[in-house]
Amino acid sequence: MEEKLLPLIIELMRSRFDNFDRMTAQLTITLDTTFAQDLRMESIDMVDLMIAVDTAFGIDSRQADIHAFQTIGDLARYILSLNPGVV
Repeated sequence: MEEKLLPLIIELMRSRFDNFDRMTAQLTITLDTTFAQDLRMESIDMVDLMIAVDTAFGIDSRQADIHAFQTIGDLARYILSLNPGVV
């Protein structure tokens, strides 16, 4: 199921971060892609992403520890845990 969320998360990030295509030019984005190391995202970027995720997927992540999301797969699993019918 997480694999089905991958393109949706990528598109969300592309729309939210102006430099996303430049950040990922040398990468193949997978569920194992890390936010901090691979994408060089900082805490403020993660907060911005979580706001977008809440809106896009109809969830409330205010109680989430954004530092718990190391990879895109972690985020996908979290989204599915709160909204299993999203895909």
